Amino acid sequence: MSKTKVVWTHEAKRDLKAIKNYYKPKSAQSAKNIIADILSATREIHFVQQFQREETDFEHRRIIVKNYKILYRIELHHVVIVSIFDTRQDPNKHHL
Repeated sequence: MSKTKVVWTHEAKRDLKAIKNYYKPKSAQSAKNIIADILSATREIHFVQQFQREETDFEHRRIIVKNYKILYRIELHHVVIVSIFDTRQDPNKHHL
């Protein structure tokens, strides 16, 4: 089975950087581990309907990694990572 191409939006890259910056002062290794887990999960997308649909926005699908919800959408022959949201926060703070 061939891998699906994964593309990251600027917002998703910014979210990833914010997660790294949050954990890094506490533990550089923890920051590396959580980023590695998130990146690994996105690389595991083998087909576009693999993960659950987002319950509030059926255009997007989601992957849950630890406390983070990774939202993605399907575009022609690739998957676009749209955002990463800490599920411990108020869901009303998350805007697509």
